[in-house]
Amino acid sequence: NSSAQSQTELRNTMGGAYFANQDDCVLIRSDGGSDLTTDFSSNGGTTWTPTEIVAGNVKRIACFADWEVPGGTGTIVHVVWLNVTDDTLYYVDVDAADGTSGTIRTIDNTLTVSATDTLNRLALCKTRSGNLVVAGSTQTELFCYESSDQFATAATSLSDGYEAATEEDWCLLFPANTGDGDDVCAIFQDRSVNQLTVKMLDRSNGAGGTWSETLIRVGVAEVA
Repeated sequence: NSSAQSQTELRNTMGGAYFANQDDCVLIRSDGGSDLTTDFSSNGGTTWTPTEIVAGNVKRIACFADWEVPGGTGTIVHVVWLNVTDDTLYYVDVDAADGTSGTIRTIDNTLTVSATDTLNRLALCKTRSGNLVVAGSTQTELFCYESSDQFATAATSLSDGYEAATEEDWCLLFPANTGDGDDVCAIFQDRSVNQLTVKMLDRSNGAGGTWSETLIRVGVAEVA
């Protein structure tokens, strides 16, 4: 409908819609002014109420909901984003049941974020053990962080799964179904060789863990 369309067509980047139940849901997006904004609906998406979380120059967003973990419950959507104004990676939680957001937390303020949205990459998941893992790339850095307290304290630096900062490879993170609840699975598009792979982060192998890789498909076309 026109109400939903008016919100989604403004996006630069967007997560959702995330449904807490059949009626209550949120969209999380960078709006036309590059502000981080939530749109809350209490009628299943028929109408939306936007709320600005933070103003200014949001260049990439990644989201992951508690219920996306097998057996996970709750109504919280975890959100990370890159801000070009202060070259910082941030975190906030959003409640899909009412659209409210929590405390904004800094994960890394030493990055160099590109002003061009498509030159930055970002992925987020929650592991089966309850940790949040965020990974990404800018044009000059690769990074991967883990937190057991929603980034209330300094995150743990992990081995990063990206291969080269300037390639803008795509990555999606998921909780891994292994014997270790801290492990992470990634679906990875290597744009330099047009390949789709599965990467697994073994958290028990060294302080930051190590990644292994299995080829899924060759000849996968690049996306922007």
